[in-house]
Amino acid sequence: MHEVRLSDGFTTLSPLRLDDVAAHLAGEDEPLVRWLNGGPGTREGVEAYFRHC
Repeated sequence: MHEVRLSDGFTTLSPLRLDDVAAHLAGEDEPLVRWLNGGPGTREGVEAYFRHC
């Protein structure tokens, strides 16, 4: 299976990859944790979610 990337020349969308885990965790802030995640993320939890997706 090949990776699909969508781009309009300004914004690019691509599937989540395990290489993205650190950036995902670095971008986690208080509102994200409170309203979307239900608690602080862990590396193991984010990796498991990315694999699921």
